[in-house]
Amino acid sequence: MQRLIDVGAPSEAVRQWRRARRSRGASPDESVAAAGLATGQGFSNDAIRWLLAGFPELGTIHMTKAPSNAIRAYLPLRWPDAITAAARESGLDPWLIAAVARQESTFSTNAVSPRGARGVLQLLPSTARSHAVALGLGKTPNLHDPEVNIRLGARELGRLMRRFESVEPALAAYNGGETRVRGWWKRWPDPHRFTEEIPVPETYNYVRRVIFLSEAYRLVHQEAWRSQ
Repeated sequence: MQRLIDVGAPSEAVRQWRRARRSRGASPDESVAAAGLATGQGFSNDAIRWLLAGFPELGTIHMTKAPSNAIRAYLPLRWPDAITAAARESGLDPWLIAAVARQESTFSTNAVSPRGARGVLQLLPSTARSHAVALGLGKTPNLHDPEVNIRLGARELGRLMRRFESVEPALAAYNGGETRVRGWWKRWPDPHRFTEEIPVPETYNYVRRVIFLSEAYRLVHQEAWRSQ
């Protein structure tokens, strides 16, 4: 796989690895190594599938039972400098931004949702535009540029944090839209009760998942946050 990546054929490398896994399986160490290479080349979904096949405890409260290299491969951290800079600018914890990136796109710059959200933090162009104009980045920022996307996405999440003054409704609004979350938050103003009562399954799962990933990123990538 590495040889094909070295000669500029990452897509073929991933295809060959898929075929190899189907025909002969893979050892845990091979899965971790392949996942790391795949993540670096933008094949994050493949990487996560390979890791979960070898270490099903990843992504659960039993994550610490997996080897440390598998945990770090499952929780990739790309563009840490951009994340820490965006965290300072937006008033957020950097591990929260990393968790949102992991959940939204698994750090894929090319990700595009069915609704048209783009890039690492899955921003809609309409949402990004107002922040970009305020920052002097123009009306059509390149949302596939990770540094631009992370900066604008963190700014939007920071705005929602100031609006709701709590991470749970801010994440719910980032995922499901601010308007309906206002009603939910008014009805259930306690963060824990709010999280349990979110009536939309996708948003319910999203909030719980990002909070879980945020704590995992805080612990696993401590060296990246020491300057915070």
